[in-house]
Amino acid sequence: MDEHRGHDTVSAAAERTEKQKQLGVTQSKLQQRIQEREKELQDLRQAVQAFKSCQSVCAPPGPGDLPGVTGSPHVSFEAVKKICI
Repeated sequence: MDEHRGHDTVSAAAERTEKQKQLGVTQSKLQQRIQEREKELQDLRQAVQAFKSCQSVCAPPGPGDLPGVTGSPHVSFEAVKKICI
């Protein structure tokens, strides 16, 4: 702090240093937030991919899809879970 006509003033260099510190903190927080969002996006993409790969298992077979095999068109969740996981 510098004194100027009876009151304290902040030098331009000191103010610049303080602003740069604040900018660094803000940039770090934003970078961390970006990384968290990218991780969430990656997790969602994996979940969508898993859902798409299990979609065909969940659909009941159509006529002629499995010749010679008869069964219930209803598939239990546990059976699908075992196949998908």
